[in-house]
Amino acid sequence: MKTISFGVPTAKGTTAKDDGPGFVGARPDAPPTVIEASPEYLPPNSYAPATVIVGVDAGAGVSSQTDPLPVVLRITGPARSVVNNGKILTTRLEGCIVNGAARGDLSAEKVYVKLAKMTCDQPGGRVAVSEVKGFISFGGKTGVRGKVVSREGPLVTQAFLAGIAGGFGRGFAANANAVFSGSTTVVGGQKPVLSPQEIVTAGLGEGMAKSGDMVSKYLIERAEQYQPVIEMPTGIEVEIVFLDGVYVRSPQ
Repeated sequence: MKTISFGVPTAKGTTAKDDGPGFVGARPDAPPTVIEASPEYLPPNSYAPATVIVGVDAGAGVSSQTDPLPVVLRITGPARSVVNNGKILTTRLEGCIVNGAARGDLSAEKVYVKLAKMTCDQPGGRVAVSEVKGFISFGGKTGVRGKVVSREGPLVTQAFLAGIAGGFGRGFAANANAVFSGSTTVVGGQKPVLSPQEIVTAGLGEGMAKSGDMVSKYLIERAEQYQPVIEMPTGIEVEIVFLDGVYVRSPQ
């Protein structure tokens, strides 16, 4: 590992201090820049190909955003970093396993994954575990586009039919409401008497109205629990982008 400081231009007529080849007039307050050539170190902004070995059906509801689901990926190639003299610097990550937390975004129809931990082989038959920060890209864009599965449609249709049945029931019972409430009388002070057929019709109407409303409310509550999900299938090829630098293994 080598620590250097970048140089800055000097004013005319002043003498710059030589800090080494290619660095003149370094600022004393400039933060040091770390150059790491170790193959065990993964530089920031590196990217590596990977395969999804544990996918997810990510919920796109509001409540599901606070409880992301785990996904697991296997890295299938070296991590690529900066270009030095026309050669891409790489870090060996083949075979490493990475897990992350997935959440769905219905507006973009994508699954976004936030990386958590990576496990790599270690000399001596051991494993090295590193906390990593990064994300997954697919097709050159952040996130993985998946199929949106919405299952609440039949429940909403059934709730609609139950509401119609309740409306018909209230219509059948409308003719008998005045008699049941005692709001109408005849000249002799006697209330009109319903025929057996009218009583049956009124009873069926009231029953249909109340049961229809209750079934409709129940189905709507169930439909609210069936939030849309976005499928992230297993076996697809993605790119992992690491935002922070991290040591992936120890040389000993």
